[in-house]
Amino acid sequence: MADVLQDFPIAAPPDRVFAAISTPAGRDEWWALGSSGTPVERSVYALDFGPEYQRQARVVRCVPDKEFELELTSAMRDRPLCGSSERVSRQHFTPASTRS
Repeated sequence: MADVLQDFPIAAPPDRVFAAISTPAGRDEWWALGSSGTPVERSVYALDFGPEYQRQARVVRCVPDKEFELELTSAMRDRPLCGSSERVSRQHFTPASTRS
């Protein structure tokens, strides 16, 4: 499955953007109905998108205030990934003051 890559500016300090994409409380505001996990490489997140859409993802990369990447390790209960992994999210951000 192809990666989904997005690049867009966000008018907020890097620490607030990082919190919004890497913490359960931040993600629950805009992405999932509920989630749990710790923004540390190799930790596992539980992602709740509703009764039929429970997922787990592993933190592949975590550089505080700069990068956060998850890799899906399990899909919906009734639809396994057939032994492969699906990248669900990759966010890379650079503070505006360092952009050209």
